[in-house]
Amino acid sequence: MDFSSCIKIPLKVVIDKERKRVVFAEANNDFVDVLFSFLTLPMGTIVRLLSTHSDQHVNFGSFKNLNKSLDNLGDKYFATQQCRHMLQMVRNSAEAECRKLLINIDDTGPCQYFICSDLECTEMRSMPSLSTYCTANCRHCRKVMYRSISFKPSPTGASDGSKGAFVKEAASFLIRDDLHVIPHLLGSTLGILNSSGITDFGVLEEKFLQLGRSEILQLLKYSIVSETPLADLVFGKKDTDLNIAVPTLQSQTNTEGIGNLSKMKMKVFFQKSNKNILMVQTNDDFIDFLFSLLTIPLGRVMSLLGNYHAPTTSVENIQQSVSDLNVDKYFKSKEMKEMLLNPQLPMHYLCRNQMFPLTENAPPILFCNSLYDEHSKVNGFYMTLGSSPSQFRLVSPNNGGFAREQAMFTVSDDLVVTPLSSMSCITYLHSLKVHPSDIEEQEISIGIEEAFKLLRESLSSTSVLTNGLKHLILEKAKRRNKTGKAERKSLKLAEEEDDETWEFQTL
Repeated sequence: MDFSSCIKIPLKVVIDKERKRVVFAEANNDFVDVLFSFLTLPMGTIVRLLSTHSDQHVNFGSFKNLNKSLDNLGDKYFATQQCRHMLQMVRNSAEAECRKLLINIDDTGPCQYFICSDLECTEMRSMPSLSTYCTANCRHCRKVMYRSISFKPSPTGASDGSKGAFVKEAASFLIRDDLHVIPHLLGSTLGILNSSGITDFGVLEEKFLQLGRSEILQLLKYSIVSETPLADLVFGKKDTDLNIAVPTLQSQTNTEGIGNLSKMKMKVFFQKSNKNILMVQTNDDFIDFLFSLLTIPLGRVMSLLGNYHAPTTSVENIQQSVSDLNVDKYFKSKEMKEMLLNPQLPMHYLCRNQMFPLTENAPPILFCNSLYDEHSKVNGFYMTLGSSPSQFRLVSPNNGGFAREQAMFTVSDDLVVTPLSSMSCITYLHSLKVHPSDIEEQEISIGIEEAFKLLRESLSSTSVLTNGLKHLILEKAKRRNKTGKAERKSLKLAEEEDDETWEFQTL
């Protein structure tokens, strides 16, 4: 029996019974920890969870197509055997903290460690190989590393005994309908009532909720599609199709910098009559960029898109709440607050060529310890964070990228990724009812500005490439027209000069 399905988190909600709206909720650390954990969830995990467990269709733009492409691509198109699994079940960089939640909706398995199947190989090495995937090859003997190894934390790394993940156990909070979290104080309560236009205490009514995993998944969904998530949870949202609320894209000219990849080149095939992009032909750089979007935590996506402006979505209100709350009074540590404000990519998920200013969790320094079991008379190994004669060396599961180098791909306007195939392209173009003479090819280079546009459009649109890159085609056409006009003008002047010369010679 799965006892986790029986766990419930209490939530007291104060509603305006006349207007059928939520005024505020009172919550303890258990609920706020879960709410804050939404910021750490990778986009691929959110798409997977809500696609599987939601009873309503959530319009994830083209993210669902991108996620589905992982299932349809063969192993030979990925850099390693582990890459597909890495992207299908993206790990959470705050995994250790999220496993302390009373309800953890992320069903991604915990990080495991594996050593070479040949125990002698591990025993004789000064830096034995270690992997977080059971299909990796030992860097010494190349055998598969399927033998699991246990981890024993050192005494200095032991838990402090406190419960919960991010906020202090005794902390109490008020939560507005738009998921803005503030300290639970009488003055704050009165402030919410005044800002909500409550003039008669008699219209207020308490409602006690018991939230299980299903309700938390519903709240996650409403937090990214609605301005009134608590009301939608309490009263039920009637919409059958829910669109993601995406922050307004701000100018990224002066942001914290970009990654180490300044440009990505590709061939664009577009319709000449309307300049809409039909598909692109590209290499592993652009595919790595697209697939890496699935690995970015929700909180980091919102901060990338919405720097330097007031919150416009419920998720941004959660993020703003973390920023506003006093770290000493309400968080277990400064590191916990920073983990929520700037969630990193999980270990090994940062591509060597990247466009966005992203960082990943540093790998732990682990040491190999010999183990002898008196009962079974079997030798083995276990890991600790403490010093030991042999330090493990982690084997990279993806070699710094997800797509195989030199492989060629096509990407449709709605981000369906497929291996390059002439007949598949013809079939796709035929399905769009595009005449062959109406198709033009152009080579373009996209930079950081286009990368931000593609990220935003992928969340809200099924015309991602057109909306994100069409301006490059139009600019090139404009330059070409200017060049053509200049050439025609130059040719006309030359012809006039020739005419004048001919007339002069005739005279």
